[in-house]
Order: sequence, then C-alpha cells, then structure tokens
Amino acid sequence: MSRAATRAEPRESGVTLAHPILASSSRTPICHGETSLYYNPSCPDCVRQAKRTARLDWLRAIELRTDRSPLGDVPVGKIVVVDERSRRVFTGVYATRMVCLMIPLHFLYGLFLFLPPIRDRVGGSQPGCNGDAREI
Repeated sequence: MSRAATRAEPRESGVTLAHPILASSSRTPICHGETSLYYNPSCPDCVRQAKRTARLDWLRAIELRTDRSPLGDVPVGKIVVVDERSRRVFTGVYATRMVCLMIPLHFLYGLFLFLPPIRDRVGGSQPGCNGDAREI
C-alpha cells in the first residue's frame, strides 16, 4: 500500500488525516505527518490562514487539524502545533516559528523568530510554550 493511500485512512481515534481544505484542492493530499497544526474552524481568519498554509506547504510537512488538540479546544485566533516525532507541543510565537520553518517561503521569517527582540515583539505579552514544558 502506498504512503498516500495510508494517509487517507482514519486513525484509531476516528479522525481522518485528509483535511477538508486539502481535499477540496486540485492536488492530492500527501502529508508526511511531521507536524500537526490545530486551529479553530469557527474563526474565519484562522480558516483563511490555514488555506494559505496548505497552499504554501509544498513539502506537505504540515497536517492541518480542526479536531481537539492535545491541550483541549483551540481558542479563536490561536494555534497549537505538535511535533509528531518528538510529541512536543508549541503555542504562541513558538508555534508560528515551527510552521514558518517548515514552509519554504516563510523560512527566513522563522529564522528571525529565533532572535529575542523580534520574538518578543511578535509574541507580545503571550509568547506561548516553546515545547520544553509540554510533552504529550
């Protein structure tokens, strides 16, 4: 069975890996499943950003998810990113940095987010979790 065929099958929890945004596009949804990005489907801005992320994710390294994240329901305007290999959870600016580092057109922005002055400015008063404290 090919890798693409196994990605369309449901997981044990009943969640299908093929996301509606990717399934509705003309390309075949092939996701390597390295990183899961959880967002709130009732937030129009989140849905728009998820579509943009899916369009720019040429490497298919990010799996978009609207089901319950490991931290619970995702608040409107927020994202939760899970590195599936290490099972580390990222939120806030650290989640944004993880996603940017996986998308070729946003890679440089992701590198800039390692710089404390830029990271602090982007993260504001809620920088989030950098994956060190929360593992699932």
